[in-house]
Amino acid sequence: MHSKLRHIALFIFVVTIFVATAADAFADKSKKSPSARASKPNNSLKMMDPVAGAMRATLTIVDEAAAKQRKTQNGNDTSRRDSRIRYVTVASDVLKITVDLANDDPSLEIGVYNMLGKKVLDVYKGMASKGPHEYTVYVGDLPEGVFVCIAQGADFRRAEKFYLNR
Repeated sequence: MHSKLRHIALFIFVVTIFVATAADAFADKSKKSPSARASKPNNSLKMMDPVAGAMRATLTIVDEAAAKQRKTQNGNDTSRRDSRIRYVTVASDVLKITVDLANDDPSLEIGVYNMLGKKVLDVYKGMASKGPHEYTVYVGDLPEGVFVCIAQGADFRRAEKFYLNR
């Protein structure tokens, strides 16, 4: 008799939990369940339906540095090179910009902008091949201050701040 009561109590408990978790619990007026709002591509945070007024959450911690290191060790990431501005220097009213391009670029544009975002000087506009390139331009007409050199190509945009001092 005691065993039958235990089985019946267990059955009622399981059915109660099943009914409580199967019912849709809406978190707001949009009629979407909390799990619909918290979906992420790698399931780093997955919300469950509320049970008896409580929320359960599963948090997965991903070590991105270890994943990147594994990718590099496999050779997938070792040959990747980004286009960049190596350096920007000013000497004797001459601005020298060295740009390192990862690929041939049909539409490279290099300009100098003031801190308000206004273009004050065109340095280069045209095609450029892969590899390092050096561009020089006279900046004697510009006032002292902080400027931004922006190099923009078909698939990249890089900026470097520099100070013009006389």
